[in-house]
Amino acid sequence: MNLNEYAKELYSCRHETVELKCAEVSHEDWLPKPKDCHVNATQWCCIEPKHKAVRGWLFFDLYRIDEVLFVAHSVIETPRESYVTLLRQIQLRGLRS
Repeated sequence: MNLNEYAKELYSCRHETVELKCAEVSHEDWLPKPKDCHVNATQWCCIEPKHKAVRGWLFFDLYRIDEVLFVAHSVIETPRESYVTLLRQIQLRGLRS
């Protein structure tokens, strides 16, 4: 499957997105590292074995310009089947025109 086909497949699944809750976590001297979500998720699940790392995509619908954006991202699935991102906050930046 080429990249264009994969993007179309992701787009067709856009209605299956789930709510992500943000969580600030730490353990002893461990803190999640910025821009390292895959490693952070794996390490957190070693600390909390009842949690599961889930690889997937953040989905941004840029409907005003008729575009969408997928960004690779890992989250945690909790025993209660909720999904948690270890991003303390998503920083959005604006540019003045």
